[in-house]
Amino acid sequence: MSTLSSFAKRARLVAAFIASGSSPGQWLRLGLLGWSRGNPSGWLPTRVGAVRVSPTALHGRTVVVDVTDLGHLVSFEEIFVLKAYDLGRVPFQPHVIVDCGAHAGFFAALAAAAFPHAPIVAFEPNPVNVTWLRQNLESHRATVHDAAVSIANRHGNFTASDSNAGRLTAGAGSPVRVVDLRQQLPSLPDLLLKMDVEGEEAKLLPHVLSVLPARCALFIETHHGPAARQQLSAALAAAGFAVTQVREREPYADLFALRSAA
Repeated sequence: MSTLSSFAKRARLVAAFIASGSSPGQWLRLGLLGWSRGNPSGWLPTRVGAVRVSPTALHGRTVVVDVTDLGHLVSFEEIFVLKAYDLGRVPFQPHVIVDCGAHAGFFAALAAAAFPHAPIVAFEPNPVNVTWLRQNLESHRATVHDAAVSIANRHGNFTASDSNAGRLTAGAGSPVRVVDLRQQLPSLPDLLLKMDVEGEEAKLLPHVLSVLPARCALFIETHHGPAARQQLSAALAAAGFAVTQVREREPYADLFALRSAA
């Protein structure tokens, strides 16, 4: 990556931090650390990529962000600036929050700030991400599973182009534990479920629909284009969910689905 493009990337991250409501001191440290990673002369240490920040949405809580990781930039911006996950849409207090594809824990931290009494169950197969995830959830009631979710318990292969773009693959990849999400969902009412599993949702969501509680809110990122998205939306509607498309950037889209008990 050229110095110019690296600087542009760090500037975008600083802008995202500003927009999230983080403090000026955090912006400055972020800019210095980010520039040092992109600067060939290495005039600042390159092993200090972690910045602890406190976006307004976290109500005084903090998350740790790796300024050297493009996936952290994308996820931080998506969650704290673009507000892809509007928890104001959830009309009840969840008994439990389940985060599938938890990445570095930014969504889980947001959910914990919004619903501080709900325990969090997080699934993440990327071992580097799990390290950040555990750090960002250490002050919350959270159970972290270093595993991918799918429709059966098995061993699988996992590939990742960026920290926020890993997926199960039928070909070569790193070995990973895969768990049957249907068996992992707690038998509790009032569930908040987030599913960002890089394409696995196409078979995973129909697999778990019948065990979801009467009151349930889902945030789902879809990956296979309009036809697959319409198929998932129809399945959700048939199960009594009201489905709203929040964002579209083909072939991806974000859906919010809500089912409330009568």
